Amino acid sequence: MDYATGEPLFQISTKYSISSDELVIAEDEYLEDFEKLLSALNTIPSDRKGEFISQLYNLKFIKAVNLISGESSLLKPSKVYFNTEDLRNYFDGFDMAYFISDVLYTRFAENKLIPFLKEVGVEDKPRRIEFDPNLTGEEKQLLRNKSYESRYTRENYQRDYDLEGLDHFIEQTLTKEKSALLWKLILENIKSLHTLDAKYFFKGKYSWFYRTDYSQYFGAKYFNMIQQKEWLIDKNGAHRRPSEVTFSELSDVYLKESPNIEILKEELKFKPDAFDQLPEEDQSKWAHAFKGLVERLYPRMHLRISKVLENKTRQVSDQDEEAKNRVQGIIDNHLHPLALEIWETFSPSKIF
Repeated sequence: MDYATGEPLFQISTKYSISSDELVIAEDEYLEDFEKLLSALNTIPSDRKGEFISQLYNLKFIKAVNLISGESSLLKPSKVYFNTEDLRNYFDGFDMAYFISDVLYTRFAENKLIPFLKEVGVEDKPRRIEFDPNLTGEEKQLLRNKSYESRYTRENYQRDYDLEGLDHFIEQTLTKEKSALLWKLILENIKSLHTLDAKYFFKGKYSWFYRTDYSQYFGAKYFNMIQQKEWLIDKNGAHRRPSEVTFSELSDVYLKESPNIEILKEELKFKPDAFDQLPEEDQSKWAHAFKGLVERLYPRMHLRISKVLENKTRQVSDQDEEAKNRVQGIIDNHLHPLALEIWETFSPSKIF
């Protein structure tokens, strides 16, 4: 039932689940239906909310517009993006992107409309699109060889990923602003993820069976692209691949702090910073000096980091994903940024 009005929900569901692409509904009727769905989400019993949202995922009830053709269509939420400046700039010239119609922004208050649209699957950042990569026999064998068990009696699946619109975006002449926008949108995709999930966001996956299931990860198609293309811009205005520039050499237009940014830096394999290029003996001296500085300047942080590192040295079960995420998250979000801050503040020559 539509708990806001008493009208059976299936009447609206039927109307917007038509398989034909030629779904035409008068605007006034459409807006009335949309308002009923919006109200229903706020009044439906909590134990039915998940079922209700699942139904909405599959309905073509989002009025969206293609900014290239001007075409307006009713689409599933998973095919639509919010009409933000960042996304308009990212998808500029890309004719497959559809954005929320101004009709909805005009009719409904944003503080009610936007949370509803997010909950049903409208996106505010480029989507990761799954596809079958058709790995060759040799590629699959190489992946199996990295596992404990390379034999197989059947293959389960192979999944690779594109980032929607990236092929079009990255082939353009990238200005600093465009490059910084891509960096920002990638960070938007991983900022709310657990540490391991953030790592896997950049991976495809191949799975096979031999008495039990096995799997190996590989670089996703879109991620290989941003590793190999000269899309980053350094402080001198030159375009660089990640491996050709250190993180500290990047232009100041890039976000330098964001949740899980250490994961992105690690996966992109930037050129090593000065510390990583030091001889091993000097690195050891710096590590010792760093510990002393943290203890003296940041006593509370030192205590927390010490406990985390002590915990990390224990053998945490591979099955305890929550514990691993918690420890790694503290290290990535606190220890690494603090080390960088001290490294940039105190010259190694003064410390040694």
